[in-house]
This record gives sequence, structure tokens and C-alpha cells, in this order.
Amino acid sequence: MKVRVLAAALIIILGAGVWWGLQTVEATQNQAQQAPNTTSINNSGSSSPSVAGSESAPLFDTQGGVDVTVTWEKEGSNSSMQKFAVSMSNHMTNLDDFDFTENTELKISGTTVPAVVKVLNKSGEGHHVSAEIGVQSTDLSELKPGSQVTLVIKNLVRVPMRNFTWVY
Repeated sequence: MKVRVLAAALIIILGAGVWWGLQTVEATQNQAQQAPNTTSINNSGSSSPSVAGSESAPLFDTQGGVDVTVTWEKEGSNSSMQKFAVSMSNHMTNLDDFDFTENTELKISGTTVPAVVKVLNKSGEGHHVSAEIGVQSTDLSELKPGSQVTLVIKNLVRVPMRNFTWVY
């Protein structure tokens, strides 16, 4: 009798876990469909870039159990300073100590360029952190139509590199 009760309890727990997992996947897919102009969600475990068109569409990366959304808040043409809104969310790791200035890189058309990264505004705490960062580089003032701008976020929860790429 005790074995049957234990088996029934385990089956209920297993069923609830499967149901929760399916709900999470469905919610993630719905979120991706509702985001305007989003072209990809990178959850492949690789460092392949998410690429958007010429609009400043938000890009997503879900590697390592951390959902990262980055939006390029384009400044005017010929500007050597560009702003990016970064939002990170998870349910496992405290993100308070993530250093944006040390773990952010800029690439233009695939080449890493020297850049100064500054945190302009940071909010949230624990598992949910957002920041507006400014990236300054003289190379940004020389962007031409068709140039690819990639913001690289490094060393975030077991993922060495996350690439977010837009076409200028």
C-alpha cells in the first residue's frame, strides 16, 4: 500500500514537472512572437549572433538559463557614442555583480574595435537586472549603410560570449 501511494505521488510530481516545462516553453515562444521585428532567439549554446535588420529591433539570447534582451537605441549618424538597453533575467543566479564595463565588447563588421563602455543607468537587483550602457568609439562615427554592429556580452553565467548584431 505504501509503495502505491509513493508511486502515485511520484507520478503526480513528474506530471506537474512536465506540465510546468511545457508551459515555460510555450510562454517563451509567445514572448518571442509578440516582440516586434525580432528575427531570432539564440538558445543554441553557441556564440552565433542574433541578427536584426536595419531597425533597432530587440535581440534575445537564452543561453545558460539567463534571458538577455538587447536593444540598440540608435543615436544620430556620425555619432561616436551609441546606447544599448540590456535586460537580464533568470531564476538561478544573482546578477548584481555583473560588470558591464569589463564584459562588453564592440565589433563592427566582424572586427573588434576599441571602445569605452559606460553604465549610464542600472536598475533591478538579484535575478533581474537592466542597464542602459553607452559605448563610445571613433569607429562608430564611420558606420556606413550595411555595416554590422555587434554588441558582445562576455562571461555571463557559464556562457563565454553572446553576440547581438544589427545592420546599420
